[in-house]
Amino acid sequence: MTDVQTDTTLCDPQDMAGRLHTALSDLVRDCKARMLRPRPGHQPTADLSGFRLGITWLAQQRQMDSMLDLAEQLVREAPALVGGHGRKPETLDQLRACMVPVLRALPEVNRPPAQRLEWLFGTLLVDELQCLPHAEVMAVLERNAFQPRHWQYIVPYLEQNLPKVKGTGLSWQGQERRRRLLGYAWQACQKAGWADRAEALFRRELSVCACYGELAELLVHRGDVEEAQTVLLKGIAKYNASRPELTMGWLDRLESLNGVG
Repeated sequence: MTDVQTDTTLCDPQDMAGRLHTALSDLVRDCKARMLRPRPGHQPTADLSGFRLGITWLAQQRQMDSMLDLAEQLVREAPALVGGHGRKPETLDQLRACMVPVLRALPEVNRPPAQRLEWLFGTLLVDELQCLPHAEVMAVLERNAFQPRHWQYIVPYLEQNLPKVKGTGLSWQGQERRRRLLGYAWQACQKAGWADRAEALFRRELSVCACYGELAELLVHRGDVEEAQTVLLKGIAKYNASRPELTMGWLDRLESLNGVG
């Protein structure tokens, strides 16, 4: 990454953005080749510090579109970057470090609020490895800059695009990722004033990602404890034999709801 860790004082922002994209494309190509022809022994540790520095510099130069484009490319290529470095957790940690300045600069991006939300949720939908740190995402979502009309713009976008999310429903990890996305969708529906659409979305996803616990919490939130208990019982009956580690939490929640209401 030394080719992008150069003195930026005299650098043209567009030139720097181009160099960062080229460096990332070269690194991804190398990682994919390494995955196809794995070598025995020690796997190299990724060095993504140049991308983090480049992203921070682009934000400082107010090159927000270039910053967002590079961040989205990093998220999309994360499986190759992590896989090409022996799936070391340090690589994912570095990717997450790259995303922190992006999310903190997002409120300053010169786009309408609804389009900022669209970029965030669009990137979350392609984020297979959770590169976007949850705490930083929530900090963006909780900002007062977003009004109900902005959330009402994004809810149909989520309803349309969530079923297209790659890899979900095929593995337990994919189901967990889908449930995480549903949590963000719930936030969006609440802020839009459309809680009923959140429930419809969760019920649609039950057969895809076993989101019985999440649906139950939504029902408790609106005061329908009895229906929440029914949902938990259905989930327990369906998954107790195959996923006891999941239903254990549902059983605990069911017990805590006894006598409530």
